[in-house]
Formats: sequence, C-alpha cells, structure tokens
Amino acid sequence: RPLDAAAAASPNKKAKADDSAAVDALTSRICEELKESNQGLVRAVVEQLGCDKAEEALTKTHETEKGDGVMTAEGDRRKTPGGVFFHHAREAMGRATYNALCSAEHKRQKRERAAAKEAAANASDGEAAAAAAAAAATGEPAEAAAAETEDVPAKAAESDTAGETNDQGETAAASDDKPADA
Repeated sequence: RPLDAAAAASPNKKAKADDSAAVDALTSRICEELKESNQGLVRAVVEQLGCDKAEEALTKTHETEKGDGVMTAEGDRRKTPGGVFFHHAREAMGRATYNALCSAEHKRQKRERAAAKEAAANASDGEAAAAAAAAAATGEPAEAAAAETEDVPAKAAESDTAGETNDQGETAAASDDKPADA
C-alpha cells in the first residue's frame, strides 16, 4: 500500500495515510470477529492507530482471549472480546488519547441520537404536510385534511370509553363535554 512522505516518516501516523476502504474493511472485520456493536469507536481507534497497529491490537486480543482474558476493574467477570480490544488499543495509544477519542465518539453518538429524534419529530410534521399535499390533489381544503389526520388519534384519546361496547353491544362515542353553541 503506498504511503505518503509524512506517513513514511512517522511510524505512528494515523490512518489518514491508510485509504478509507482499508479502514472500513478492518473496522468491519474487527467488529465481526469480536462481535463488537460499537462500530463508531472501533473505526475511531483504527483511524487513530492506523491499520497496522489496529491489526496488532486485534492479534493481541485473540491471544489474550485464548488465555485467561482480562478481568473487569471490579474483578467479577472477564471483559468482552471488544473490551479486550479497547484495552489493548488504550495501551497502544495512551490513556489520555484513548479517553479523548472515547469522549469525542460519545459526543458524536449523542449528536446522531438527537438528529434521529429530531428527524422522527419532523416526520410527524411531514405527515401533516403529506396530508395537505393529498388534499390539494383531491381539491379538499388543506386545513380539513390536516385536521382529519390529527383529530383521529386525539378523539380516541379524549374518552377512556371511546370504542368500547356497553352491555347492549353498542359502541360508546367520544364526547367533547362542550356545549353545542360553543
């Protein structure tokens, strides 16, 4: 694999010298072999260490797992294979660098969760917009179409007995408790 001059001069050069496809492939392989679900952190480690040092950490992980493994700080159980990989990665890059990497990855994941939550909230707004577009296609007023899509769940929630049947088999209707002339 060709390296640029800066990467050749520094043995600890980050994965910027490695091509993205190699980083992706190694990240996938590590996650698969170790059954690690935190792909973002694995990728960040591979990018920080470079593919060669990440390979070394993976090899050490397999060797450690063949032996007694690594115990958790509490000493009550063994670390997972992914935890052992991160242990070796921390040893290779230093605690401060590893902690900064974990912090940055945690913040990235938090931003992704917030964006997903916002997208979900906007999707419900999008349903109202879709109803308005459908209403425009049928010639119906947009407000009526949006009100129909929003009122259906709201009316069912207004009464605990809405949709239930009484002793005579009649369905109870949701009541508004509002005067008719209001």
